[in-house]
Amino acid sequence: MELNNQSYSHFPNNPFIFKFCFLFIVFFILIFNNNSFWFLSIISPFTHAALIFIIYFITENKEALPQSKYQLTNGSGDTHYAWYALLLILIISIIGAICWHYLNRKDKNLSLLHRILTVVIRYYVGFTLFKYGLVKILGLQFNFPSLLSLTEPLSQFSPMGLAWRFMGFSYGYQLTMGIIELFGLLLLFKKTSLLGACISLMVSVQVLLINYFFDVPVKMVSTALVIFSLFLLAPNIKQFYRLFFSNQQVMLIRDPTFHSSKKWVNRTLIACKYLIILSCFGFFGFILQRNINTLKTLNKDRSSLYGAYFIPNEEYSKRKHFNIPADWDLLVFQQKNHVFIRDQVGSLKALTIDLDTIKKDLYLSMLKENILQVHYQKDKDGNLIFTLPQNDTITLRLNKINLDDIDLKTRGFNWIQNFPYNK
Repeated sequence: MELNNQSYSHFPNNPFIFKFCFLFIVFFILIFNNNSFWFLSIISPFTHAALIFIIYFITENKEALPQSKYQLTNGSGDTHYAWYALLLILIISIIGAICWHYLNRKDKNLSLLHRILTVVIRYYVGFTLFKYGLVKILGLQFNFPSLLSLTEPLSQFSPMGLAWRFMGFSYGYQLTMGIIELFGLLLLFKKTSLLGACISLMVSVQVLLINYFFDVPVKMVSTALVIFSLFLLAPNIKQFYRLFFSNQQVMLIRDPTFHSSKKWVNRTLIACKYLIILSCFGFFGFILQRNINTLKTLNKDRSSLYGAYFIPNEEYSKRKHFNIPADWDLLVFQQKNHVFIRDQVGSLKALTIDLDTIKKDLYLSMLKENILQVHYQKDKDGNLIFTLPQNDTITLRLNKINLDDIDLKTRGFNWIQNFPYNK
């Protein structure tokens, strides 16, 4: 297998289809930038505002449009607005391609435009996979199941929630996937772009399958990553077929390249390339550092009573003295300001907690209505002992569940297993 120095003029070969693909892909990346190009993030508020203004007048479902910035950045890429925007991009691209085709039939610049489009796609896919890889390696995408997850019945997990906890359990799995996704950087360099496209296709398909079959709302972007990877590989589809199915020696077509007879032009292009790469890396670093700081803040806000507690049967009759509802099954202390209550069926509600660690007073309230007021202390086993402020002779013990001694945390890798440990 060799590389052919003669590259194609443009792909697809049909001028009209190429013009449509060029417009559609450029508009897609402009609108669904996904923070891959930091300079597009600067203009994204204006492009989204323009799209919302247009979509507002062509749809009757106005309530589905984003009413705030949060709705554009809430983690879902498959909102009503996103699909309306995609439809609008499709319509504009078709109309634009028709006008372009009939107003300019000479098609002299298609080869140059194809080179530009190829580079844009390579950088978009490469930067996107690089981001995905970094967040996995740093443990920012999937986390080990929290106390709330460990105490939640399996029947109440959503498909996405189940997938997130499953992948969050194993940092080794995340690390491996993250390292593979980092190979998307191969797309940034022409000599390795073909190998990078092959790897990006395999990685993107895996991401797409998870998003499709676990209902993760990033289906549109993951589909685009697969299509863009195929777009980069498509000019060599015949060569791959001959290589893998006919066992023939083939010459792969190189990606188109920019080259000028003037040295200063080539040097300027190289400088711009590395300026874009380094600035985007700097932007990713800024975003990641902000996420790391947010995670550190959450860890600092951990409750001093951190843990999940239940009222044992022998203490059940004492609930009435503390006015604890009969349906309270678990008290989960995770963050400083809230305690989460699970009932017998696993349903969850949050209460505000005010904890005086000096006086050992605990106050629970909901919507400023006082629910529970007790003195508390911990025994040697970490269990909570509640006493009434007006009568310290009445006590209630809440046993702490030992969630550190569970198979998810204690069972490691085993080469030898005489029986499957599947429970």
